[in-house]
Amino acid sequence: MDLLQDLPKYKELLEQYGDDLIGFITFIQGYNHSLTHREIVFLSRVKCPGCCVKEPNMFENAPLVALWYFLFRPSSYFVYIAKNQEKEKLFIHGIRLLLDYLKKTEHAWILNYIQVKQNSISIVDSYTCIRTKSGKLVHTHLAGFNGPDLMIWIDQHKEQTHENMYIAKGCLTAATHRLVLA
Repeated sequence: MDLLQDLPKYKELLEQYGDDLIGFITFIQGYNHSLTHREIVFLSRVKCPGCCVKEPNMFENAPLVALWYFLFRPSSYFVYIAKNQEKEKLFIHGIRLLLDYLKKTEHAWILNYIQVKQNSISIVDSYTCIRTKSGKLVHTHLAGFNGPDLMIWIDQHKEQTHENMYIAKGCLTAATHRLVLA
């Protein structure tokens, strides 16, 4: 069993934000930030198991959704597929900024359980992770990402090759898997 999941303060955090993506985003971005109606509808759809959401121009929400999914879906995988390495780097940078913000909150303790690498973020002693991939996909890039909780976020999906889309969609084998075409 994961060390993080055994902590009472993690259970409290999970209870507070586990089913509340919008509440988590409001907490992370500050209570003065307001979401547009379009963002609220998008985020309400993304959090549902089994969703397939097609909404262009939502890149700025990718790090927020990834962090929420990562923290509150034990043994989950979030795979971010970008058209190029620049977008991939921006995505990871966005998550690092969010983690820096968490350092300044009462939830800073959770950072002791998070490992950040160049193109992945994971929870210590867990299968929960965020991975990024840019350029051409090969089926082995996504091998092993078939647990009960998988979210694949494809940025600039209209610019992705047919082969990349086919490989990514082929990983969605469970009714709970989520796909976002941004």
